Amino acid sequence: MLRGQILSLKSDHAGAIALYESVLARDPDHTLARYQRAMSNFDRGHYRDSFEELTQLLHKLPQDEGLRNRRALVSIQMGHFSEAIEDLSQAIILDPTFIAAYLNRARAYNLAMQWQLAIEDCNTALKIGSGGDAAIAYFRRGIAHRGKSDPEQAARDFDDAIKKDPAFPDAHAERAIVLLELERFDEAKVAIGKAISLDPNWSSYRVSLGWIEELAGDNKAALASYQQAVDLNPADPWGYEGRAWIQIITDDLKGALEDCETTISLAPQDPAAYRCRANVRMAQFDYGGAIADLTRAIVMNDSYGAAYSDRAMVNEESANYSDAIDDYSQAITLKYRTVQNLIHRGDVKRALNDRRGATRDYQRALDMDKGEYAQIITRRLARQNDEQPISERDEFNYPQPLRNKSRSSK
Repeated sequence: MLRGQILSLKSDHAGAIALYESVLARDPDHTLARYQRAMSNFDRGHYRDSFEELTQLLHKLPQDEGLRNRRALVSIQMGHFSEAIEDLSQAIILDPTFIAAYLNRARAYNLAMQWQLAIEDCNTALKIGSGGDAAIAYFRRGIAHRGKSDPEQAARDFDDAIKKDPAFPDAHAERAIVLLELERFDEAKVAIGKAISLDPNWSSYRVSLGWIEELAGDNKAALASYQQAVDLNPADPWGYEGRAWIQIITDDLKGALEDCETTISLAPQDPAAYRCRANVRMAQFDYGGAIADLTRAIVMNDSYGAAYSDRAMVNEESANYSDAIDDYSQAITLKYRTVQNLIHRGDVKRALNDRRGATRDYQRALDMDKGEYAQIITRRLARQNDEQPISERDEFNYPQPLRNKSRSSK
């Protein structure tokens, strides 16, 4: 068995499996050999084979919490989050102090967007005394708080994770993202730089750097960072997606469409990929194609505020005012770009001659924002008695590519 483990450590998973199978040929019930074969299949990405092997072992050892934990990890890799949660819950029943099970269940809850349950599991792990896993507990709790749209608490969680493990690159990277959401651009750039210094070959960190540079207005630097991500890992869809957004902004719509198509081919189940292509189609004035892509994104994730907001703008531009109001309302309910969407919804109501409804939306937006949009809203309120429609040359024009500050489509 030791030799097989050494082969696995050297990434010779086929050699390790051949060794375990030679043992099983002599003793088909050799539990350790079967377990190690399952782990080798997991390591080489043969998740179905690993899952089936572990399932057979669990028929023999149904009270083994460690096997349930391992099978849950396989389920997570296959995207079967509810099955993973069930296995981990059983493992916790068998051993209520099983910290790894709580932390892995928190991960599954995060992936299933059950944020509060993830927070509770992380808190339980910390209460039990997670020791060397404390950094992971804080990290996964930070992911959950970010999912709950609480970037301030998420930042504190990532800070705590880094205090426990300063060389935890994902904690630095996620901290950079929440700092970006808080518009603390300089700090975000320092944080992602730290993640890159710890793991310079991880393409996702280059994507995050590009995103920070893009939102800071440095499109040239952002494009270079996205290109580095593509060069490091041509199978990472988000380098192409980031590059596509820059190409939309710079009117290279052919290149943007090609990169969006690549993103979709690499991440066909991610709604953000379709939102990206929708924005290309918006820029091409292909409103039917844009609505189709945004609708597909919403079907995949009915809590995707950015997709509702974009579809509302396309419907507004197409004079589908009733649909536009519905979509703006949904985006507002989801707390996505609330002030901007209130202004847009007010414009649609004004176009429908619902001056009272428009005034309510403008006033609500003004109550929420006394800074960036205050003058725009004040001018709209002052013009409520005018008969002229809002000009297409107004200072708040649209449609336009709207890059949201959260890369996640969740």
